[in-house]
Amino acid sequence: MHITSKLSLRATVVATLVAALSACSGGGDDSPPPAPETLQVVMTGDQEAPKVITSAAVGKATLTLDRSTRTISATINVDGVVPTLAHIHTGDAGAAGPVTFPMTITGNTATLAPTVLTIDQLATLDAGGFYFNVHSATNPDGEIRGQIGREVFIAHMTGSQETNAVESPASGDGRLVVNPKTGDVTGDITLQTITATAAHVHSAAFGTDGAILVPMTDDGTHTHFTVPAKTVLASGDLDKLRSGGLYFNARSADHPGGEIRGQIGRRVFLASATGGQEVPSTTSAATGKGFVLYDPAARTVQGKLTVTGINATTAHIHQAPAGTSGAVIVPLAQAAAGGPDWLVSSTAPVLTVDQAQALLTQGLYYNAHSTAFAGGEIRGQLLAATDDAAPLLRIVSPAAGVSVARGAGVPGAGSFDGTNFAINLETITRDNVGIAAKEGLNIRNTALLGQANPNLPTLVVTFDADLIKPDGTLIPKGTNLASLFNIAGVDDTPGAGITLWSGWHVLESLPADTTTLTITASIADKSGRVATDHVTYNVLAGQASGQSLTPQAAGLPGDGVDDLNGPVVTMIAPRPASSIATGPLAGLPTPPSAASLIFVQVSALDKAAAGIAMNENGLGKADADRGTILDGAQIGAHGPNRNYPGLIFTFDVPLLQPNGNLIPAGQNLAPLFNIAGSEREADGVRSTALWVVGGTLVVPAGKTTVTAVARVTDNAGNSGSATSTFGVSQVANGQDLTPAP
Repeated sequence: MHITSKLSLRATVVATLVAALSACSGGGDDSPPPAPETLQVVMTGDQEAPKVITSAAVGKATLTLDRSTRTISATINVDGVVPTLAHIHTGDAGAAGPVTFPMTITGNTATLAPTVLTIDQLATLDAGGFYFNVHSATNPDGEIRGQIGREVFIAHMTGSQETNAVESPASGDGRLVVNPKTGDVTGDITLQTITATAAHVHSAAFGTDGAILVPMTDDGTHTHFTVPAKTVLASGDLDKLRSGGLYFNARSADHPGGEIRGQIGRRVFLASATGGQEVPSTTSAATGKGFVLYDPAARTVQGKLTVTGINATTAHIHQAPAGTSGAVIVPLAQAAAGGPDWLVSSTAPVLTVDQAQALLTQGLYYNAHSTAFAGGEIRGQLLAATDDAAPLLRIVSPAAGVSVARGAGVPGAGSFDGTNFAINLETITRDNVGIAAKEGLNIRNTALLGQANPNLPTLVVTFDADLIKPDGTLIPKGTNLASLFNIAGVDDTPGAGITLWSGWHVLESLPADTTTLTITASIADKSGRVATDHVTYNVLAGQASGQSLTPQAAGLPGDGVDDLNGPVVTMIAPRPASSIATGPLAGLPTPPSAASLIFVQVSALDKAAAGIAMNENGLGKADADRGTILDGAQIGAHGPNRNYPGLIFTFDVPLLQPNGNLIPAGQNLAPLFNIAGSEREADGVRSTALWVVGGTLVVPAGKTTVTAVARVTDNAGNSGSATSTFGVSQVANGQDLTPAP
């Protein structure tokens, strides 16, 4: 407001001086009056204030000024919305103001009859202090707006727009306001959930980093930055601004190169393409990342789709919401023959109102076709870069930096003594959208190898090496392995989201020439946002199995007291800040439809190299049950899990089983654990055990927490333990925390 007042004062002084000089010139000047001035204005929903409107409507306005008589007239042609009212308002860019000149509407055209301005009003016009506003039934306060005599460029800032995307809850909104006659520019950004150390206007196209063009001034709050006074853009920089080639960037201590960014004058849409989003879904493990930049003033798009793991034959932008297929509306051109990049052509057609509105409301998608999948192999819905609440995915186990065993199997002669490590994926949602999942104690379906797992339909897990099955046949690298996962569970994390866990004991072996293994995992939420993680591990030399890292025979018993040389025990899941579902409050639990379904992971590092006894590959079980460690009969016998005798796990509340058996608080629940595995790190062998709770935790009235204790004893009789306390979720049934597939 302070800057605007100075501009208005400057304009008023200039207008007054002009009037005085005209009066002093007398009647002797026979020169013709100056020609009328014409101001062209483009109106969009992005310019509405205080709230940007998501609208594909565009207005083209013309204001004519006869400066000698201070007379204006105006016309607005509206496309894409039926106007109910139209006015000229008084107000600076980014601020709503009162109606000053009502306009007359006929159909989709609004007009202002010749109107004489006061001297002050002429000064306001020259200072950019008037704007056109068109109202509609849907947006009665205004659907599209345009500042008269100024060009206004809006940006929304997120971490996902950084060239190397940043997972950040921060966001920002900014604008640049340009006087096209002089190149003078004003503007500001307002930031949320970030303490910025600096902010700038940079020069570069989306997807690349560029030099600082305009350093911005911090008002002292570290959340509001302004363009310095008297900033002027050169003509070349104005051209870049108009073509979407400038961006705001806000830096922080954690991200000194930039935490959030916003391309100025463009709406940014992002897509993560997978086979699971196709209709019908495909078995492809290929992926793609894409963006579209939308110019709301021209309804034009720029964009690029980059694919991995697919020899795409063609690619397009289609029109249809998620879950349905639609027609091609924008063809893509391959940047280089055989290359991964597909570009929106510079000659791409202007979007229709319907197409543009579809883009703004998640109704367009990228689609990459191949010879194997002519209708589309991978697809990604285009979603607005808003607050980056996409899910987060982490490969928790094996831990980063460890080595895994190769396994004893070879092609044609497989073995259950495989690599025998356990994979645990942690997926955290950050809003109410959710990930389709049917948690359970057995989600495995080997018949669907290479296809989606019906219990986790958007999960894709691939290895960059072949796998040798226990029967000696090969699973080719790049195959989707999601259907091999054994278990899935859930807990209620703080905030709007949840944590979804999924685990798999890998029975298969790796080929003899495998020295490293990269695991890639991705999963999509119900809106199509994809979370991805990948970790590379070293593979131990030789044909040793994972089982060889841990002894199968039990050693000395522990005394229930932690020892200095005992294993380092960590309870990885649930996370301590989480709340857990108890299971149904009435009747018996019936997993997987009605049960607690919390996911427990206990990790133990054998730093003393004493060995931690574990039958991780399920020796002695039927082939269909190999790789599991469940030993449920030991619950009734009050004994240990004979596949992991050194593990003790307890709750401080009773556990009601589906068969009606009530296990008292404090009894060892280790016999109920589902799978286990091992890996080697620099300080020793790490063993991990995983369990999805298929019963009901009987929490007494008034008790608001549940405490779990995990104790592991090595073969020398030394012990270590970990304790975690969790809240009690208001959602009793774990299955209700995630939407059904």
